[in-house]
Amino acid sequence: MQHPEEIELIRRSREGDKAAFGELLSRYQDLVAGTAYGWLGDAELARDVAQEAFLEAHLKLYQLQDPRAFSGWLRRIVIK
Repeated sequence: MQHPEEIELIRRSREGDKAAFGELLSRYQDLVAGTAYGWLGDAELARDVAQEAFLEAHLKLYQLQDPRAFSGWLRRIVIK
């Protein structure tokens, strides 16, 4: 479950606030990279997948129905 401040970052990111999305990226960078590495076992590929996952998350953030589910939603993007 997300903290209220993270829900606010998600809301602001949806409205086009690049700094808010940058903060989300910073907070979830390790989760995304770790998930990718766990699936791939290759650090370089994991970095590439992490970049692609954040790009997809940025483009599809409007599809996230419940901001409290952000971490699970983001993890699914990485795995996909």
